[in-house]
Amino acid sequence: MKKIEYVNQNILALGRHLNFISDYVMLPNGKYSNREYLAAKAEAVVVAALDNKRQVVLVKQYRYPVKNEVWELPAGVIDSNETIIKTAERELKEETGYSSTNFKHLISFYASPGISTEVLHLVLAWDIKLGKQKLDEEENIEVIKIPLYKAKEWILTGKIRDAKTIIGVLSL
Repeated sequence: MKKIEYVNQNILALGRHLNFISDYVMLPNGKYSNREYLAAKAEAVVVAALDNKRQVVLVKQYRYPVKNEVWELPAGVIDSNETIIKTAERELKEETGYSSTNFKHLISFYASPGISTEVLHLVLAWDIKLGKQKLDEEENIEVIKIPLYKAKEWILTGKIRDAKTIIGVLSL
């Protein structure tokens, strides 16, 4: 398969976590075109946290781009000095109050390769223990634990529509 060749780049907007880019490219057929995308500044971690009763921890938060509350697995950006597992530990504690000493990196995937460079790393946490949330200043998060089978039902009924959460729950 022939590849698209990069010609030049125009940065349309700089953001805190993402940049909006428009690349001018030459297509395999010799024609020129623009390819717009979001360039993530860092990779992120998604945490599928299970207790000993096979209940999964979910968070509900308002997501401005879709103008709705969304049920999700806890997730967050990897800081420059962190490993995938350290980020999973931190994000689980911050967003939910839960902690664990048992973490395993399961898979890595592109969040939405048609429009973004974002890479997500799914981490399993088990034998979780409840503590106190340490939310960031901008976060307003509701936390629940539901049976894994119920989370799968929520996916099938459309109550869970977040792709990283669907991948995470169906990976368990």
